Amino acid sequence: MGDELVQLLPRVSVIVPSFNHKNYVEEAVNSVLSQVQDTFKLELLVVDDGSSDGSVDVLKALHSRAGESFQLILKGNEGLCQTLNRVIRDCSSGTYIAVLASDDLWHPEKLTKQLECMRSNPAARLCYSNAEVFGFDTMSGRRKSGKAQRYQFSGRVNNLLPLNNFVPAGSVMFSRDLFDEIEGFDQSGLRLEDWDFLIRASVRTPFCLVKECLLFYRQHDESAISRMRRSGTLFSEKMKVLRKNCKLLNPLVLAASVFINFALDKLIRPVLSRVAVDRF
Repeated sequence: MGDELVQLLPRVSVIVPSFNHKNYVEEAVNSVLSQVQDTFKLELLVVDDGSSDGSVDVLKALHSRAGESFQLILKGNEGLCQTLNRVIRDCSSGTYIAVLASDDLWHPEKLTKQLECMRSNPAARLCYSNAEVFGFDTMSGRRKSGKAQRYQFSGRVNNLLPLNNFVPAGSVMFSRDLFDEIEGFDQSGLRLEDWDFLIRASVRTPFCLVKECLLFYRQHDESAISRMRRSGTLFSEKMKVLRKNCKLLNPLVLAASVFINFALDKLIRPVLSRVAVDRF
């Protein structure tokens, strides 16, 4: 491919935030480096947020082997949202942005397929896909596998997202101008920062969808959702997001969301968890 043609290709900035994922982060970074890059230029930024488990040594060794394939940023701990905002605003130069958690993986054609989808849907400034879950869920005592979501939607989804977050966070690609328009990720301490980001984004743009599983989501005991479910705080964290965005939401949608999520997190899931424990 000639240099002039390469200069015309869109740039995709991928951010991999890492915090105490020594056992997973190298595999995550390699899944980005393995992306098919025929239709875009990749800018990979791997940022360690003050890990204390040896992750930094793993990343330094990987960076040494990979040469200039990615930029490694080491800094003190300040939290996920602050880290993402800082790196995207100060270090990235892509027209499009994608974020991969350091314990998850991507399909090799993830970025290529999403760029094709966004070109086919020029009004959409955010694209997502389905995900395949893998790993072990100790609450049910079962190894997890299969699609993360049965039902997903495209187009104007602002009245659907508050009812249920059907967008796997690590599958998302969005335009830099959308990020700037909604002022990035919330830094007030929300633990469901991805859902908050998506709700605010859905007010500004239609979403487009690649139905394939382009994200491989790792289920393990220390994932944020697992910790919230174990501690019984998932519903209260959802309510924080809904309260923050209540002025953006249709009142009927807001009421329905509270009801649905209360039933799911306070009634249905606890019963299913007890049944699973009794079985095994």
